[in-house]
Amino acid sequence: MRYIVIECTAVISLDSTAIHMIEGLQREFKERGIRVAFATVGNRMDKDLRRAGLIDKIGSRWFHPSVHSAVKFCTSHRALANGAALEECLTEEDLPSGITTPPPCIVLFPGVHAPHW
Repeated sequence: MRYIVIECTAVISLDSTAIHMIEGLQREFKERGIRVAFATVGNRMDKDLRRAGLIDKIGSRWFHPSVHSAVKFCTSHRALANGAALEECLTEEDLPSGITTPPPCIVLFPGVHAPHW
């Protein structure tokens, strides 16, 4: 299981195109074994995500007040995948199978170009 943390401080609000893009991005990454966490989501973005039903769909545990909190959560989630004790904040749905090597967590900042791999 790999992780991407999207730092959302620069995001003020979301229109319908952005909502659909986030929904598709999250779904596509999840299908590839990559979980997406969101950090520092502002009030207006939070309202837009809730109105669209995305916080419930994605799961509120993937939204965090800081990058540090999101990375810490992803680290715990990865530890769970590698056999650590079940933490209260996680559900059975999040239990990945067949994980042998813990991958890195990538933090993305909107407006900053991502590295080319």
